[in-house]
Parts: sequence; structure tokens; C-alpha cells
Amino acid sequence: MIKKFNNKLLLGVFALLLVAAIVLQMINQQPERNFRSHLAKVDTSKIDKIEIINRGGTHMFIEKAETHWNVKLNNKKARADAQLVNSLMQSFDNLKVKKRVGVSKEQWKKHEVTDSLGTRLKLYEDGELAADLMIGRFSYQKRGQSYDMSTNARNYDEDETYSIDGQLSMVVRRDFNGFRDKTLLAVDPNQVSSIEYSYPADSSFTLAHNEEKWNIDRQQADSANMQEYLKNIKNMTAQNFTDAFEPNGEKIHTITVKNISGQQYEIEAYRASEKFIMRTTQNENAVFSESKRIFDRLFKSPSYFVKGS
Repeated sequence: MIKKFNNKLLLGVFALLLVAAIVLQMINQQPERNFRSHLAKVDTSKIDKIEIINRGGTHMFIEKAETHWNVKLNNKKARADAQLVNSLMQSFDNLKVKKRVGVSKEQWKKHEVTDSLGTRLKLYEDGELAADLMIGRFSYQKRGQSYDMSTNARNYDEDETYSIDGQLSMVVRRDFNGFRDKTLLAVDPNQVSSIEYSYPADSSFTLAHNEEKWNIDRQQADSANMQEYLKNIKNMTAQNFTDAFEPNGEKIHTITVKNISGQQYEIEAYRASEKFIMRTTQNENAVFSESKRIFDRLFKSPSYFVKGS
């Protein structure tokens, strides 16, 4: 009887030890999670300044104005690209940590979070420093039909390096012109009421929208070409900024776009050797040097719009 009891006791102890061993193994197999869930937490609605310090030590600022953002570098100031700023804000809103990839300074170079390899990012809320980050290497992995994108980063005053969601590294590693607004013309085709073309040698003409039809100097315009043109100028950008340009007797081409609410936008173009210098009232202080291909998309001849020509 005692022997049977001892056997049962031994079996019970063995079962408890087995269960404990299995539980311990499961715990050991789980990924370590004794680190922060977010690299930093900021209130994007309060961010009014972003300071970017690149690998060469250059300080660039993106600052909030009343209706837009400006990018500043030394004595240069220009309107910032609104889409890029929105992309930054989306990244700041979700600085979620995926995993810890380094615990010491010796690992910084590997993850490109040193002063010479990374990009330092300082975020200000209502003028006060809210986060000071070092942004490093970007990486991605294909997951089925999509990509899993990650950026290595750390808090500037900490040794540990983390992998965070997204492509923040790709967004911040730009020069001054890379952050500038590249708008040449942005209009709602349904709101455009007229387009005036002023060309040299008295070859000017006007497109006017009247009773669901477009007319060119009192004759009906080709509807297909007209719709294609409006589609092309809906969101038109340029890429090649140039230094300040002042006309010096060059022949000028001008387009004036008016909408039904009375607003108007003007683009000027000047021939400069093989390029065309362009300025627009929609992007103050921006001067572009663009190819004939860009010029031809905007500045059409009257025959393009004439029906049946």
C-alpha cells in the first residue's frame, strides 16, 4: 500500500516537474520584451519646428507658418513640400519599436546611428524640445505582395538602438532643395474658368469656359485635347531649382489661369539657351530651370485646341 502511494507520489512530482520544464522552455523561447514600446512619443498637433542635422553637421529647419511650412538653411528660406511634411508627421505619430537591435555604442556604426553616418532629428512642440533622435539605416523585406520597411534609430542621449516601423530614414535624408515645394501649377479643372496665353510676336489667345463648353477666341475648342490639357496641369511640378533670375530683355511667355471664384495664377517662362526659366505665383521665390518637354506641356499653340485641326 505504502509502495503504491510512493509510486503515485513520484509520478505526481514527475508530472509537476515536467509541466514546469515545459512552461520554462516556452518562456525562454518567447522573444525578450524588456524594452520600450515606442522610441519616443510626441504630439504632432503641437510640433512647430523640426531641426535636421545631416552627416556633415549642417543644420536645416522646417518651421510652421500660419498656412504652410517653410524650410530654412543658413540665409536661405523657401516654402516646404506639404506632402513631405505630412509624411514626416505620420512617421512621428507612430515611432513604434519593432525590436531592439543594439545595446552599446560599439554597435552604432553597424546600424548607422553615429554622428557621421546618421541624421539627427530634433522635434519641438510649442517651441520646446520634445524629442532628440538619431536616425540610421533603412531596410526592407518582401512580405507576400507588400514590403516590411524598417528604420534603425536611437534616442540621442541613449546607447540602445532600435528598429522602428516605416521609412523615416528615407524621408529625412534630403538636401535643402529636396524639402522644397516643387509646385508649378495646381488647379481643380472643374473650377477653371479661363486660361490666357501671352506669347511674343502677338500670338496670344484665350481659352474660356462657357455653358459646359470650352472656346478658343469664339470658336469651340477640341474637347478631347482640352480635357487632356486640364488633366496635365492639375498637379504640375518642376524639379530643377535655380538661383534667382531677373529678366534681361528675354522674350517672355505667360499663362494666366483664372477660376470661378476669382482667383488667378500666373506662370512666366523665359528661354535660356537649351532650358526654360520658369516662375509661378503659386510658389513664391521658387525659380525653376526646366527642359523643353516641361515647357511644351504648359505652353501650347492655338492649333492644339482648335477643333478638327
